[in-house]
Amino acid sequence: MIKNAKHPYTHALYNSRIDIVEPRGKLITIKGQPPTVGAWPEGCRFADRCDYVLDPCRSDKQLLLQSANKDHLTACIRYAEIFKGDKR
Repeated sequence: MIKNAKHPYTHALYNSRIDIVEPRGKLITIKGQPPTVGAWPEGCRFADRCDYVLDPCRSDKQLLLQSANKDHLTACIRYAEIFKGDKR
């Protein structure tokens, strides 16, 4: 399921695995620090670390889960735009 992530942060986590880096290759990292447990920011908890963040991602409105496909939910408001054409 994580391999077919429909949230940019989860996708970034999957792509930052050391096991996919070529010897002497560059490890892909995620900017910033993870949010402190219990001190969640408003809106998307991962907005500060996301390359696709927009102002609505930081809103005080709770982000609701949406269906990305028949077996997959996401809380990313931009998943359809970001993963356009991805049928996984």
